[in-house]
Amino acid sequence: MKNRNLVLLSFVALKLLLQLIAINPLYELHRDEYLHLDLGNHLAWGYISVPPFTAALSFLIISMGKSVFWIKFFPALFGALTLVVVWKTVEALGGQLFCPFAQRVVRDPLSPVAGQYSLSTQFI
Repeated sequence: MKNRNLVLLSFVALKLLLQLIAINPLYELHRDEYLHLDLGNHLAWGYISVPPFTAALSFLIISMGKSVFWIKFFPALFGALTLVVVWKTVEALGGQLFCPFAQRVVRDPLSPVAGQYSLSTQFI
């Protein structure tokens, strides 16, 4: 069990670190990121396009200084937490140590080698 948790922790750390390191500082924010960040200035219980959690998270980012690091950190964190949820689900269904690794490779074939698609925001 300890070995499984160590493998999971290493995958989570690798995903989080590679996604944060791979961000080129020359890239500016996308227009949707500006939109979602602005929702933190106008908190409400819901919007047509996004749930209220997006505005609450944007409010948190604004209160933390509104830096590009924090704007990129939370999607990377949620992507890593998604990996934990899928891993634990496979584990609960009786999968062996190889099964969570295999599902990660099948879901995103380039992830073990940190391919370009595993680092894009569409695969968070």
